[in-house]
Amino acid sequence: MVKKYNLALVGVSNPLGKRVLKVLEKRNFPVNVLRPLVTRHLGERSVTFNKADYVVDVLSKSSLKGMDIVFFTNEEEASQELSSLAVEQGMKVIDNSPQCCLQEDVPLIVPEVNPEMLGSHKKLVASPHPLVTLLSLVLKPIYNRVGLKRIVVSYYQPASEKGEEAEKELRLQVKDFLGGERPKEDIRRRFLAFNLIPFGGNSDQEGNSQEEAIITQEIKKVIRDPSLIISLTVIQVPLFSGSSASVNIETKKEIKASQAKSILSSASGVELIDRIEELKYPVPLETEGKEDVLVGRVRQSEKINNCLDLWIAGDNLYKGSALNMVQIAEMMIA
Repeated sequence: MVKKYNLALVGVSNPLGKRVLKVLEKRNFPVNVLRPLVTRHLGERSVTFNKADYVVDVLSKSSLKGMDIVFFTNEEEASQELSSLAVEQGMKVIDNSPQCCLQEDVPLIVPEVNPEMLGSHKKLVASPHPLVTLLSLVLKPIYNRVGLKRIVVSYYQPASEKGEEAEKELRLQVKDFLGGERPKEDIRRRFLAFNLIPFGGNSDQEGNSQEEAIITQEIKKVIRDPSLIISLTVIQVPLFSGSSASVNIETKKEIKASQAKSILSSASGVELIDRIEELKYPVPLETEGKEDVLVGRVRQSEKINNCLDLWIAGDNLYKGSALNMVQIAEMMIA
């Protein structure tokens, strides 16, 4: 008989929390009791899971009592405090907050990439930024074969990654724009509709945004190589979901585009779509609900044998986060 678990989902009403709930249901995760939680009530007061309705409760110490597994899908301070408490009380915790991801003693896992990092860590595991999940699935197989020296990434980030409020604002801006009105500036202090925003948040002394700095550190941690040289620009784009990235890599050993395609065609969690003569290549709008990251436009950089250009696309909240978190939970109970 399959053991079932009491499971709490913190942030059930945010875009990521909703997708985690769908993935749990789709993969028939062995749930005995589901406890949907929010840090404060802003929307739904109930959710449906496996054809049953559950009341959404507010996160507190008592709300975690009796739980076996807890998913934390938001970054609020209250969640961070209770995440630590849940671990102390013996619960298995999967957390996607940057604070957790960058703790040295917490494994940061993409199951297809570095499952060995779980080891004896059966209490607290971090799930990385969506870009880190998607990028590591593509780059780690190449790294294992020929090594990597340098990675240059332009990341095209959809509104869903900034939360439900950002999605709502984009819809309103599109409506205003098409109605002949100039959209109001939103939480980014710029309007996103029909626009691109190449910066968000605070910057460090070198001019990198806080998010860019976090992603860079997470990539090095997942690939397990602190010597990697990474140049990253995050560009917010007027899409609701589905992310993409233009990637240039420099390898330690020589590699041809044909070799890279062969490696990627057999990589777990990766689908190679690279038939340019048929106009077959990855686009973000075709990634919704896909369990693989899509990669294409694999080609040699001009006159440099050790450099390749690639284009990747993936469902940032589904494959990039929700599915990854559930896969981690499956590893923890295996």
